[in-house]
Amino acid sequence: MDDERHYYATAFGVDGTAVESSAPPLKASVSALIQAVAFTLEDSTLLTEFLIDLLRNTVKPEVTEEQVRESAARFLGEVTLDSIISSPNFYTHYRDLSRYVKSTGLRTFPVMLFNGVVVTENIEQAFFPTFQQEFHLVRDMITRNELTDDIADIFDFMMQVTGALRRYQPAIFDKPTYVALKDTAQASFLELRPFVRGSGYDGQASLISHILVLPAVLNTLSLKMLDRALDHLEQCTTCPGVQLTIAACSSADGSATLSPSSSVVHRVLEGTLQGVSKKTEDGAAVKALRAVTKEILSFIDGQYPTQQALKLELVADIDAAIAQHLRESSASLPDEAKQALYNEKIVSPASELGTRNFCSATAESEPKMVGLVPFLLTNGRRIVFDESFTTDDYLLLEVDEAALTNTVFGCIETVDIPSLLAKTLTEADVTKHVISTKLGLINSILRHDHVSRGARMEKLYLPYPTTPYSFAVNATVSPNSARHTFNVVLNPVARESQQLAALVRFVSSLDELGVSSIVYVNPPAEIQKVPITNFYQFVGQKKPSFDEEGNVVSPAAYLKNMPQSQTLTLGLVEPEAWMVFASAAAQDLDNIRLNTLHGSKLRAEYTLQSILLTGSCQDVTTDNRPRGLPLVLTRAGAEGRMVTTDTQVMSNYGYFQLQASPGVWQMSVQDGLASSIYEVVDIEEKDPSALWSAYYARKISSAKQQEFSSRPVPIISFTGKHVNLLVKKREGKESVDFLEALKAQEDAAQVWPPTSGPQPTRPVKPTLNVFSVASGHLYERFMRMMMHTVMKSSSDVHGANTTRIKFWMIENFLSPKFKALVPRLAEKFGFDYGFVTYRWPHWLRRQTEKQRTIWGYKILFLDVLFPLDVDKVIFVDADQIVQADLHELYNLDLEGKAVGYTPFCQVNKNEETVGFRFWNQGFWHDHLAGKPYHISAIYVVDLKRLRRMAAGDQYRMIYENLSADPNSLANLDQDLPNFAQNQVPIHSLPEEWLWCETWCNQESKARAKTIDLCNNPLTKTPKLENVKRIIPNWEETDAMLEAMMSE
Repeated sequence: MDDERHYYATAFGVDGTAVESSAPPLKASVSALIQAVAFTLEDSTLLTEFLIDLLRNTVKPEVTEEQVRESAARFLGEVTLDSIISSPNFYTHYRDLSRYVKSTGLRTFPVMLFNGVVVTENIEQAFFPTFQQEFHLVRDMITRNELTDDIADIFDFMMQVTGALRRYQPAIFDKPTYVALKDTAQASFLELRPFVRGSGYDGQASLISHILVLPAVLNTLSLKMLDRALDHLEQCTTCPGVQLTIAACSSADGSATLSPSSSVVHRVLEGTLQGVSKKTEDGAAVKALRAVTKEILSFIDGQYPTQQALKLELVADIDAAIAQHLRESSASLPDEAKQALYNEKIVSPASELGTRNFCSATAESEPKMVGLVPFLLTNGRRIVFDESFTTDDYLLLEVDEAALTNTVFGCIETVDIPSLLAKTLTEADVTKHVISTKLGLINSILRHDHVSRGARMEKLYLPYPTTPYSFAVNATVSPNSARHTFNVVLNPVARESQQLAALVRFVSSLDELGVSSIVYVNPPAEIQKVPITNFYQFVGQKKPSFDEEGNVVSPAAYLKNMPQSQTLTLGLVEPEAWMVFASAAAQDLDNIRLNTLHGSKLRAEYTLQSILLTGSCQDVTTDNRPRGLPLVLTRAGAEGRMVTTDTQVMSNYGYFQLQASPGVWQMSVQDGLASSIYEVVDIEEKDPSALWSAYYARKISSAKQQEFSSRPVPIISFTGKHVNLLVKKREGKESVDFLEALKAQEDAAQVWPPTSGPQPTRPVKPTLNVFSVASGHLYERFMRMMMHTVMKSSSDVHGANTTRIKFWMIENFLSPKFKALVPRLAEKFGFDYGFVTYRWPHWLRRQTEKQRTIWGYKILFLDVLFPLDVDKVIFVDADQIVQADLHELYNLDLEGKAVGYTPFCQVNKNEETVGFRFWNQGFWHDHLAGKPYHISAIYVVDLKRLRRMAAGDQYRMIYENLSADPNSLANLDQDLPNFAQNQVPIHSLPEEWLWCETWCNQESKARAKTIDLCNNPLTKTPKLENVKRIIPNWEETDAMLEAMMSE
């Protein structure tokens, strides 16, 4: 199956050792005892508690019978395990259950069956990703109204719609391998080779062609696999399009050779096959060939002990003994077998040559198998046998292959094959000798291409477009003369198609490449609205260009014929590994109206600021993701200064992200508590430049690496780098919980205000960290006013040098003009500042609207957005006016919570807007269950606690689940933390910390410590008008700040 997950229909499972005869008595006994408890405890909660209790009491890897009995006694009450095991009901249950598990084909234990998904490796690590996968599947089915309350048996329904199978065969589903049957010798073999077909054969083309490739020296397994294949054909009356042949091969290295005279058994099988394949009656050929096979296996079973018979190789003396037995039992053999038994030349030279050529061609891709071990080629799919491969597995294999084969057959049916071939061939000949052959060949090639190129790539051959809805780009390059041909199938009204179209246009313009792009337009049958709201141009150069002074001219995109009156936004869709920001732009890139600009033109420049190093971190000892582990990336900068960037590991996939630039960096666990517990073991590179990077890294001296427990990470490509960071706990620290140790180490809460009054120098660290975000010139205008009011109300209010305020701004959304202003504001008002950013991870569902993306940044990346030495921040909306000392809020006791938000004026309500309080009714009323709904205009975040409790991971997981529904998270930055209060509790701040005219009454304004310019659903007045009316002297202060910008 193409999907790496293999569904398996069962509602329960047991330890497989309980049904295997070779299992040690202790294990079988333990398994039976545990199953006896499960049989008795019908309550799933009690059963779970029993298993947890057993796990706690198990010290050694092996669970003992005594431990099971001790735990069971605490849950079974007066009922004893011995009385359960001795009861006929349990015996019947356990026997049937064991037989059932054995019939499924599962052989690797322990195994987890999650809604039928088979997980045999790393079960603990696989549990949560599997849960997420299934959760998304179920949620999407509910969204599409496919899964409803009307379905009586949900589990059975899920098994049906996901194509679950009642048997699992690893030889079929684990890493499928295909042999591309594209050699002429392989094609001739398939076309001329005699095949046998089962009792269900209908005389039409065979969709499935089995080739059982036998080794030069036959063994019992080879014969058993042939017997089971023939048994399948004989029994399956619903398999009309299945055929089977054999190919006995010599080995490629000459270690095992074959000739009809050297092996009587080979000759008898081959001679019988050629003779019986001419039989026309239903199943006669299969029955005749199977009679020979069963006679040989019967002789082996009668002459050799069971264990020896299983591994028996038919060397010369054994082959002779079997031949003698067949002569003595010839009366029971079909006539074709008798002729082969006595005629050494029964196999024609032409047939021998055809088989030999097929074996040689196949050995080119399978040199270690051909002629040495038995294997099956089913439409090119290679199956390596073992004793567990049963008759039922042949049907399982055929069902799995049928989907593609049916599709290929549908295409072949449209071709007039007789007109392309010799006139002597009848239509029946074409069906039998050509179509069946082509099906097997084409299927093998397509499957081989698909598997060898990875699960996401497969070759498709599309016809040249002839409909008015498809077209060719760069038609001057004909399809026959093009060096490269792009076949593009796109939905013309899909957002993603706009980017793809821009890329196709650019590539097709590169005459030197000789590209012919053929576009197949595939629109949906109907749409609710046209979703095209973007215009794209791909930025690239055919070749480097230079100005008059010899400087490289940067590549540029030119967007022409844009709408003149609509409000537009200009932005970039850059590669995943890039952090790119606008570096020059006179106009507001968020609010572009071309008809208001001089000449209706706009110019903007963007700069690549950093290249990302991303990865996944894993503890090699426990295989767990060490969430919260702080990581540091350093390198020598200009004038010997060290450049440092840091982050922490998420529990989401163990993901981490660090900003870097070209050069060699040193990666390590943060010095201090973290490095005393963890050390770096290795860094495994996953990007295309990994081989060169690894070579380069080995050239770096290892002395410093060992001394500081860091590893060199060369950034030598603009594609960035993705690595697997392997860490482990240091010797003697194996039992230390890093997060608990971090909690114990945290300093006591900072005392504020200082008791000693004015100080001679400023504090070493900021006493207040304020975080904000703005996009567009208007909100940047609001932000500078907010910064001014913070400094006016909070700076040195307890004496000179008693405060140090730092503003943190998300750089992604700021204009070049405002970023140039910030240093001047900082110098004027005496604050520190820092720009922060984080690339939205590729695995986290993205927002398509800029405003919603900004909302996401306010909440989703709080744990990784700031440097690790920032312990606490207050978020303040850009359009907020601060009237009180924010240090009071900054040092407020959050009572053990990680975040503090202000509720929407619960006491001092604005009665005019009560009807707009959506949280007091419907879903929100039920979900909040009495908790308040908070506003996100101002909130305080204890980053130490937030990181330690993995609140960021919680927010991201909840967001990923909810954001799949486009109707959820309407107010993302508010809805998400309010929805997640059960996982990340919120400390409700006093209401005076946020006054908003929309939700609060006028009487409470005088007590307001901050004023926010909320949108008013009644008046819908623009914010700029509101602020001039609500805030006294706002225009004068704004004019003063505006004057600063022009200085």
